Amino acid sequence: ENPRSDVTPDAFATPAGLLGGISGVYNALRGAWGTEGFTINQMAGTDEHLMGGSAQNQRVFTYNGLSSTDYNGGFGFYASINALNGILEKGPTTPGLDAATLKLYLGQAQFLRAYIYFYLVQTYGNIPLRATFVTEPSQAAAPAPASDIYNLIVSDLTTAITNLPNTPTAPFLGKAATVGAAKWLLAKVYLTRGWLNSSNADFQLAYTTATELITNRAT
Repeated sequence: ENPRSDVTPDAFATPAGLLGGISGVYNALRGAWGTEGFTINQMAGTDEHLMGGSAQNQRVFTYNGLSSTDYNGGFGFYASINALNGILEKGPTTPGLDAATLKLYLGQAQFLRAYIYFYLVQTYGNIPLRATFVTEPSQAAAPAPASDIYNLIVSDLTTAITNLPNTPTAPFLGKAATVGAAKWLLAKVYLTRGWLNSSNADFQLAYTTATELITNRAT
């Protein structure tokens, strides 16, 4: 068998496979946040989304009449998480990849994994934590402490800030992640974790990160 339509694990041992994996995750995000239904599923009921006069599924805005099936779609993101784990594991040993390009690839993967896990932990709380590349099917999964998930998110974003460019750089042009995007998300992560844990230290980190972003906005 020579698969043509599916990405196989060995694809991440090639520069084209790494780039394709990152592009595939961005496509998954577009499919989630780029549609009305899933955007409502993910953002309704928060201070980032207002209910319009003709909004559908108003129960997700008001929390009145929610069912167990209203928020089950997000777990499909684990396919993207596994792809990103593969990129982060295989990237450093991929032949034919220069150091500058590898840095860009790893920065994108770190940002995207943090972005997805941040959404999942906010929505579902203690969720399974996968930080290694899975190549064999398994039914073993257990909720991880939210603190462990937040630690991975902070680690990913902190490292991504050192790997990402200040402005979109080929091959990640358009609206791909940059240093500014990673700092914005990291500030929000600190603010959220601080609220959950009543942590003044996290509030200070949120303030420092956001201030740094605002101060250096010209770059």
